[in-house]
Amino acid sequence: MTRLFDINAGQLHALLMALQNGGFTLENALDVIDDEERSQFVASSLRLKADLDAKKGHFTPYLRTLKQQQKLLLDLYDRFPQYERPQRYVIQELDTDSDHVQSIDDLEFYFVVCKTVEDTWRFNKRLIELTQPGVSGDFYTDMSLKVHQSAAMYNRGIHRIRINLRGDWQGNKKQLRSIEGIRAHALIDNEKLAGLEALAAYGLQDPLLLQMQCDNTLPGFSFLAGLTSGKDSSGILMFGKDPFGPTIRFTSWEAAFKVNNPVVPTLISTN
Repeated sequence: MTRLFDINAGQLHALLMALQNGGFTLENALDVIDDEERSQFVASSLRLKADLDAKKGHFTPYLRTLKQQQKLLLDLYDRFPQYERPQRYVIQELDTDSDHVQSIDDLEFYFVVCKTVEDTWRFNKRLIELTQPGVSGDFYTDMSLKVHQSAAMYNRGIHRIRINLRGDWQGNKKQLRSIEGIRAHALIDNEKLAGLEALAAYGLQDPLLLQMQCDNTLPGFSFLAGLTSGKDSSGILMFGKDPFGPTIRFTSWEAAFKVNNPVVPTLISTN
């Protein structure tokens, strides 16, 4: 493979194609080619993008196919809360055919929805406890959970979902935002924010939660903006890896408070 920064001036077509594949329009690329300073900036940007793409591949071994997720649900069936769990035959009859390539930015999984939000929380809480080592003993217990209007609505059953676990996260870019503000933009853009879907997405993988880290790949904490918590619905559930040890913690945050570049998982498709 020819690297962009190894292409010489006589390979204009290849250069334009490399820029295009890196996310640049051909018009913008033409503006850059004859400007040495801007060309160096573009080359550096594409190197960084390639590095990030390579880092994302680090998580591939932790991501399960739909067939593997179905087997996991069946293997754990007797350990789920009896009241909340679906009938075994429903899991056995799931359609697992898929040619989707799993990634943390586009992860396909099954989401078990129970009779109430609280029941769905309990089921997926148990799923996380069974599959993700390090879940803290002080697991969040507030049952005043409600679905926010920016979230997707479901009937009871097992749904096939695709999620971006990083949402529009910008790496280590400094940007103060509140969850309230993110929700407002989501409503305008008709974007669906994840709630308990994120728990299911992590819970059906190998120990992915412990891979969460504060760097440019998988962020350390996620906000479940599709849910509200607390009696006045002003809170938001958040979870992530303790930076001081192999522990996963769940806690609440005020949706009105601003935080630096929060990670808000978003839904790509629901079924």
